[in-house]
Amino acid sequence: MKHYDKMTVSELITALQAYPPDSRVVVLGYEEGYDDITLVKEVAVEAMANPMWCKGRYDDADPSRVDQSERVVLLFGRNAEE
Repeated sequence: MKHYDKMTVSELITALQAYPPDSRVVVLGYEEGYDDITLVKEVAVEAMANPMWCKGRYDDADPSRVDQSERVVLLFGRNAEE
């Protein structure tokens, strides 16, 4: 299993090609367990200055800096949209 620092769409596609095409794709559940991916969308993010271990390294970009922010593909699990 290869670990990625910042996975790209191309790397994700390549990694997924190692599995049967009808395999289910899941994400970690809110507190435990796993959930289906139910939404894929692009969002603008910026690095957090001092990320805590329990939070992600990135946050939503400030609306005034969206045009200068990094655009990333976000995979949502079921709980993210409820």
